[in-house]
Amino acid sequence: MNLILGKVVDNVDPDGMGRIQVELPDYSGEVTLPWLSVLQPFASADLGVFVLPDLEDHVVCAPGPGGVSGLIVLGSLYSGTRLPPALNAGDPSAPAIRGIVTASGSEITIDDTDGAEQILIQTSEGSVQVLLDNAETTLTLTGKTEIALNSETKIVVNSDADVEVGGAPITIKSTGDVTVEGVNVTVSGSAGVTIDSPSVEIA
Repeated sequence: MNLILGKVVDNVDPDGMGRIQVELPDYSGEVTLPWLSVLQPFASADLGVFVLPDLEDHVVCAPGPGGVSGLIVLGSLYSGTRLPPALNAGDPSAPAIRGIVTASGSEITIDDTDGAEQILIQTSEGSVQVLLDNAETTLTLTGKTEIALNSETKIVVNSDADVEVGGAPITIKSTGDVTVEGVNVTVSGSAGVTIDSPSVEIA
């Protein structure tokens, strides 16, 4: 089987079939192949994995049924001018680090370094992060502006040990009743405690 090396010149399929157009640099840009299908690890009707090479990426094509129009794009290649990303600001050649980085900088990194295993999902510049740290057995959610938890029914927070909420200030609001229960409940303020209500009942 003879493989063909080409360069992507278009990745917006007018028929919405996820195909790309490839140019053959060996022919000084004179030959542009028809729209070619791209091999995906999982492809089915309205579901699967969908990743296309970017423009100017180098791709490898293999013969398929139907001559030139039946060529199949097997994947893309890194090169001296198109280097792999430095995942999680680390060494791009580190075999224990694997991941996906988009053009905008969003990133999914899986680090299998012995004793430091973790999975990191983050948007561009790390403004929003989800970190699953196996070494520390922690799950960390980070949002530079806000982290919102929304549910149409219920949000439950449970722990076998302490539950700690910190911040300045902390506001609890509800359109319904608010109930605080415990074996012992302590309310303290270093400067003061204010109870403001048309009616206060202590039982």
